[in-house]
Amino acid sequence: MPQAEAFAHAEERRLFYVALTRARHHVYLVTNGLNPSPFVRELIDGDYAVTVDEFSGPGFQEQMADIPCPACKTGWMVPRDSQYGSFFGCNQYPLCNHTQRACQWCGGGLKTQGRFRVCENRHCDFVEPICPRCQGAMLLRNGPHGQFWGCSHYRKNAAFSCSHTEQFIDLQAGKVKSTVNAA
Repeated sequence: MPQAEAFAHAEERRLFYVALTRARHHVYLVTNGLNPSPFVRELIDGDYAVTVDEFSGPGFQEQMADIPCPACKTGWMVPRDSQYGSFFGCNQYPLCNHTQRACQWCGGGLKTQGRFRVCENRHCDFVEPICPRCQGAMLLRNGPHGQFWGCSHYRKNAAFSCSHTEQFIDLQAGKVKSTVNAA
């Protein structure tokens, strides 16, 4: 028996490579950007001369799914809609049913950067602080002593409730981190 290949789907990978190398000038790959094959993902993530956004306009996707699923580690978070609004769910559903909130301003994906979730849309500057105890969203609330930041997982008289609060969170720190990472 021959030894096992180092790459998953080695024979399919070889066939894909042969197809790509037969082109004289350009190769156009048509794919669902929200669920690209592992081979297309390797080209995009690797150090290859790939143009993802050559075509634009109505009917073309704005971007590839590039937020890894934190639950299964193999899927990608893709936009979805429900009766309660927009959210992101793993593209491996129903094998992985992880979901997370979308940006409240533009509906884009939120990437975790340190203590904040930052909108991945470069035209949106939405920043959401993360609760250090339970990873919920920190929301600006009003109380008898003025405004404060409270965890979105707080539930009065509930079995699971996060009561973490903070007086001040510097949102500019999250915005500075997102502009540094975009450069």
